[in-house]
Amino acid sequence: MKTITTNFIKRNFKDIQIIESKYKSFDGVADIEQIHYNCFISFAINQNYYNRAIKNKNIGAIITNNETYNESKYSDKTIIISHEPKVFFANLHNYIFNFTKFYNKYECRDYFIDKTATISPTSIISNYVSIGKNSVIKDRVIIKRGSIIGNNVEIREGSIIGPEISAEVVKNNEFISLKHDSYVKIGDNTKIGVGTTIARGCLGKPTEIDS
Repeated sequence: MKTITTNFIKRNFKDIQIIESKYKSFDGVADIEQIHYNCFISFAINQNYYNRAIKNKNIGAIITNNETYNESKYSDKTIIISHEPKVFFANLHNYIFNFTKFYNKYECRDYFIDKTATISPTSIISNYVSIGKNSVIKDRVIIKRGSIIGNNVEIREGSIIGPEISAEVVKNNEFISLKHDSYVKIGDNTKIGVGTTIARGCLGKPTEIDS
């Protein structure tokens, strides 16, 4: 699945209403401020957020509730009506993550470990990891799938790069974990200290560390 369509949402989710516009196909799910997608789905829990979403030219669809939509019906974007917009937003993202290959971006990039890199035998390097020239991976480091390590990077003992640390949405006093679908990118000439944990990005935006 390369895009998220309104038909896909209709097939897999109930108790929502979709008011379609010219936007029927989307390249991601993200919060209002993101700009790394060209036509994405976001959510608005009140009028302030709704107005901000309308002004973001990269948003193609807004998940909101009836009250917010009725206060300002005008929009050239697709509207998805839900009783709990933020919860539906999290459920949509997690469903796409768990049951489709939409977020499997790993095959789209070339991965390699440069022959000049030094990696301790006590470290664990997952598949689909890039490590650049003259980089040094010290003892007991864990580097998770999809991470990109630049040139001349030193990662000190016991660090963990790219784990999924859940963001959460609350529903009925229970937490809904928001899957972290992106990756970590560590730029050239960077030093990562002992025992550091750097979580992968969420909602399509990588965690990037520069020197």
